[in-house]
Amino acid sequence: PPEKIVIKPNFVEDNYASATIQRQDHFLFVGRLSEEKGIRLLLEVFAGSSKKIRIIGDGPLLAAVKNAAAANSNITYLGYQEKTFISEEMKQCTALLFPSVCIETFGMTIIEAFSNGTPVIASNIGAATDLVTDGFNGILFENGNARDLETKCQLWLEKDADDKNNFYQNCYSTFKEKYTPERNYELLLAIYKKCLRQP
Repeated sequence: PPEKIVIKPNFVEDNYASATIQRQDHFLFVGRLSEEKGIRLLLEVFAGSSKKIRIIGDGPLLAAVKNAAAANSNITYLGYQEKTFISEEMKQCTALLFPSVCIETFGMTIIEAFSNGTPVIASNIGAATDLVTDGFNGILFENGNARDLETKCQLWLEKDADDKNNFYQNCYSTFKEKYTPERNYELLLAIYKKCLRQP
């Protein structure tokens, strides 16, 4: 029965520190370098482009990523990295890209970006559509559509500083409202209390 189903999101630590944030003009990808994560789509968009991207991760398409980085000065591969390094990269990028072509059950990378005040440009499929509010804390593009992803990246780069700052603030406010450890604890307790009340 629907009344017995509750959706509780995951959570991450608060990584926001405004004094250390120095936004640059490059995009960032963090995740498994694989087909389902949209890596080929990403490389198609940025190969031969003037737009810059930094890629963090490891996986079966590692060779393709390294080859693309070697052939295109705008693509930088940073290897596999720990969370502290990733958090600093999220504070520096202009936006995080989440181009998954498969249905994700949850996008931890998205809420990690929000915890750093970083907007997300994501494919409009699966959990990303529940986490990213188009035009508020990120931008959605048509799943699997390289041209639309490129268009949305350009749209983001063309926004003025005030508009981008609104996104940055909205991302962090989304995180504080929904994805902190404290908020998650409250949600979990509420679920337990609801279960105890039910016959």
